[in-house]
Amino acid sequence: MLVAMTFAGLFTSWIVSRVAIENTAAATALFMDSFLSPLVQELAVHDSLPAEKTAALDHLLGGEAFQHRFPHVEIWKEGGLVAYSRTPQLIGRRFPEPDGLVAALSGTVSAQYTDLEAKEHVARAFADEFLEVYVPIREDLSGRIIAAAEIHEVTGPLKEKVFHVQLQSWLA
Repeated sequence: MLVAMTFAGLFTSWIVSRVAIENTAAATALFMDSFLSPLVQELAVHDSLPAEKTAALDHLLGGEAFQHRFPHVEIWKEGGLVAYSRTPQLIGRRFPEPDGLVAALSGTVSAQYTDLEAKEHVARAFADEFLEVYVPIREDLSGRIIAAAEIHEVTGPLKEKVFHVQLQSWLA
């Protein structure tokens, strides 16, 4: 009976964690898409953004409170091309497409913890783990996916939330 309770607790805990991550990803996706999408519509026909759109994104994403929660944001095109990044030296470079990017370019919001060995993260010497949320960006008129946003969200608040939910599920 104890073994069955332990397996049920572990399974329930895993499900609750996954749901918390997916809910966080969905909320982040809605929030970010509302202001990123209008600024990157040129990506429907070009592989890069004009200087004024890049400056507008930098200004929008550069606020202290915003950077505290979302320190890194990239806009990817198909083929692993970085069309925009808060790290300017990544813009125009190609990297192997992460699984989350592939999912976003096919229309699915996805979230996962940072793969610190990924080449784009090695290039920036990432040492901290983030929640990576990948969001499809659609062309306004056609609804066609033109790019995907990768949002790196600080994991502290999420991990605390997951811990409390797991604790409650174990107590139940």
